[in-house]
Amino acid sequence: MTLTIEKNVPMPERGFGPGRKMSEEGRIALKMKPGDSVFCPTDQAYYRVVATLRRRKLAYRQRKVEGGYRVWRIDARTLPKAANA
Repeated sequence: MTLTIEKNVPMPERGFGPGRKMSEEGRIALKMKPGDSVFCPTDQAYYRVVATLRRRKLAYRQRKVEGGYRVWRIDARTLPKAANA
């Protein structure tokens, strides 16, 4: 086997892991800034948004509302400190 050195070959963009693509709900969750909210009409969309925020250790609050769930991204710096933390 003969290897050759090639120059000026563009590097492909990095994906979201080996063979996995991030869901549309996950991308929306990562675009949220503190104070933004998103309405999730289905349980599956709700779980994807919350899982993405939880995995990235981003603070959020959720409430069940009529017709689905609403998830808010919050600023963790303003949360009260726990007494035993």
